[in-house]
Amino acid sequence: MNKKYKFSIMFIITVIFIIICSTKVNAVSANLSASSTNVEVGESVTITTSIHGAAWDVNVSGAVSDAYVDNTDDANNKTIKKTTT
Repeated sequence: MNKKYKFSIMFIITVIFIIICSTKVNAVSANLSASSTNVEVGESVTITTSIHGAAWDVNVSGAVSDAYVDNTDDANNKTIKKTTT
């Protein structure tokens, strides 16, 4: 093998390695918490939803339903919290 061919192969491998290792991955996490786990008819319960990520489309359904759809312009993660009674 000549030097030019070896250099070309090493250059291609290096570029592929850089592309694979520089990929940014953001995952979304969601947390639900309630002020009580045992609720009787007529009592109130507070539900807190916390979502952390760069883009999300989360639907919460039950006695109280809500949708959370948002994204960030710069693809950086942010956290939102919403409380419903």
